[in-house]
Amino acid sequence: MKTKLGQDILCHRADMNDHLSRLRDKRAKGQKLKVGVFGITGCAGCQLTILFSEKFPALMDMIDILAVPFVKEQNYKGHFDIIILEGLVSSKADKEKAEELRARCDLLMCIGACATHGCVPAMKNFMNHPEVERAVYAKVDYLNSLDATPVSKHVPVDIELPGCPPDANQIYAVLTDLVLGRPPRITHNPVCVECVKREVDCLLLQGKPCLGPITVGGCDAICTAAGHECMGCRGPTDDANLPAMIQALQDQGYKRKDIENRLHTYASLLVDEQAKMQGVKWEKKLKRKKNG
Repeated sequence: MKTKLGQDILCHRADMNDHLSRLRDKRAKGQKLKVGVFGITGCAGCQLTILFSEKFPALMDMIDILAVPFVKEQNYKGHFDIIILEGLVSSKADKEKAEELRARCDLLMCIGACATHGCVPAMKNFMNHPEVERAVYAKVDYLNSLDATPVSKHVPVDIELPGCPPDANQIYAVLTDLVLGRPPRITHNPVCVECVKREVDCLLLQGKPCLGPITVGGCDAICTAAGHECMGCRGPTDDANLPAMIQALQDQGYKRKDIENRLHTYASLLVDEQAKMQGVKWEKKLKRKKNG
């Protein structure tokens, strides 16, 4: 579902109200939500964000985390109210796993830049696949690799929480909303809005190559508050003005190739789509390579 900047969204599917109604009924009956945490191709850092969060024990009175294959040997095999999925689709096995998990849950929540945007691995889509695979793996005969893509390219996704890693507070807040059966509050404001709320001095005005003006917030400006410029790990906003951002950084003396490399680090697929719509011509030629 398309949204305007600044609006909160429910999800990407029209039947969210029906799901919320069922969640409210379960809470009214004193039933806990069945939740699973799964991963496909990724570093597992997003799952660790959940497992190590100080806030999540407070949810244990309201949800049952019945499956975490990353840390549990025995996991629930049935149907879930919510599945939280980390990682991107980069192989046939990933695609099959995503399809299986989608069929096993009412709500699919994808967390992390890999699951929502393809993250760093998606840069391989603009490279020669066989060369990339040989550079990484000693044997490539059984990889069955695909283009690196977000989960939503393959199955319907209800909620997406980006970031590398995703923000634990945001995951906690969305899960709390779902437990209470109310629409999850997901901001689409840029990081700059959160910098203003936290009274963070603008890093662009300090001459740092910050992507905060075109990057989706929800991270509480954690990087910029620490003095480190936004790298764009949460992906571009719907109305990101790429030409203006590129020009602003060039005016500060940054080289065009360095700017383009930064823009493509975490969300290359979406950035490239927006660039085409806005007439941006990359100096560093990007050409999608067909797998195989």
